[in-house]
Amino acid sequence: MIDFEAVTSGYFNQISAGGVTFTTPTGALGVETQYGGQFNAIGKSLKSVSHTRIDMAFDQALTGFGFFFGASDLTWTLSAYDALGALLESQQISPTGVSNAGNFYGLKANGIRSARLTTTTPDYVIIDDFRTSTAPLGPVGVVPEPSTWAIMITGFGAAGAMLRRRRQAMLAL
Repeated sequence: MIDFEAVTSGYFNQISAGGVTFTTPTGALGVETQYGGQFNAIGKSLKSVSHTRIDMAFDQALTGFGFFFGASDLTWTLSAYDALGALLESQQISPTGVSNAGNFYGLKANGIRSARLTTTTPDYVIIDDFRTSTAPLGPVGVVPEPSTWAIMITGFGAAGAMLRRRRQAMLAL
């Protein structure tokens, strides 16, 4: 988990911590304690002032990542990309405003190498407790179609009837 406590306070063009590099194409990102205890942040947090984009590059392929997000007045889009820049997953993040309700957002997919937060107009946001995962994602469960269920039930019924006849035949001997 990246809680930004070990990162020097101040404003930077690039911030690297815990295998993640944060950048923005316009200006600098800040790390400070000014809003600790507010806007879903505790202690130091990453602060973006008047930006429309925050980029995240990962040192290794991930299967998921997430973070506490606060102070936004606009809708943001969170997107995850593979090593070739192909979109893997995306979600909309509604404005959090002054909420301190634990607004945690993230994405999961195999092979995530970078991510991006974007909005249309400059906004002020705070990110804290950034978490990553490389644990393998399990296969998605498949639910059989109704016709498959019917065949399975018929098969189980036939197998049960056959066992019952066999048992009755053995008892008759």
